[in-house]
Amino acid sequence: RRPAPKALLVHHEAGTKFDPIFKQITGSYDAVSWVAEPERADIQIVAYNPLNPALPEGDAVVFAEDPKAGGAGYFDGNLVEEALPLMEGLNWQGLIARKGIAIPPKDGDGALLWQGARPMIFLRRGAATGGGRQLIFNFDAIESNAARLPAFAILLYRYFEEVRGAKVAEEAGNYECGQPLQFAFRLDADAPPLTLEWQRGTGESAERGSAEIPLSQARFTRAPESPAHFTLRQGEATLIRGSAHFADAREADLSKSAPFNDVAGQQAAIIESNAEPDSLWQLWLVLLVAALAASWWFVEKPEPGEAATDERVPG
Repeated sequence: RRPAPKALLVHHEAGTKFDPIFKQITGSYDAVSWVAEPERADIQIVAYNPLNPALPEGDAVVFAEDPKAGGAGYFDGNLVEEALPLMEGLNWQGLIARKGIAIPPKDGDGALLWQGARPMIFLRRGAATGGGRQLIFNFDAIESNAARLPAFAILLYRYFEEVRGAKVAEEAGNYECGQPLQFAFRLDADAPPLTLEWQRGTGESAERGSAEIPLSQARFTRAPESPAHFTLRQGEATLIRGSAHFADAREADLSKSAPFNDVAGQQAAIIESNAEPDSLWQLWLVLLVAALAASWWFVEKPEPGEAATDERVPG
């Protein structure tokens, strides 16, 4: 089965100075598309303006917009990344950003990147976001070189993937037999249980089955134990369409691996594979034996006139 991730719908306002960055973000990641209606979006990308400081609820990426950009100097001080999963392995030491407005912090905000005493990037969650997670860039991205840093693109990718993973929607993939399944599902009071359906084989001989999984056991859901196509549903909503295949763990066992050299026997093998046998080899063997016998005869033959016996002269 061809893997297909959950589709992410993104909304951003058009006609602002952030258009290049907004379009770059929307077009850079798989299964991400733009929608015109903010209420349909999984993620909103917005610019914070102090003249209109309201921020959306839910998941969002927020950029500070400074109306007086270009007049102030640059931030100074050491750049320090927090040891958090979103920031793991990222290098922000090349970031250059102009000083400007700051987005007022709220209780529960978690800083991801500091420059001096200024939180340059932070994550907001909880009641302030209506239950969502908002990635906030506390500097004017247009007046910085952030869009040219690999860390910027990777951070946004990780954030998008976290939102994608938490979205209750259909996805397709290939799994090993018995592999634990990671998926999002409803947990509200009216949420129905899960149903795992599978099919082994095709046609009239296909074996089919299903099992109901209570929500209390949902985190322990696994792919079928033998190769099969399967579907995981919650009520009428499909969560996963997948295929389970058998993977032999011994294929990845390198504990007995050792170096070897198979070049030594290649020359003899090449000669043997390219040589043609002589159909007259038996005749040549007979002639060789005859030549050896003839040469022996002529070597051992006595010379003419030689005495056949040893005559002794009496004393």
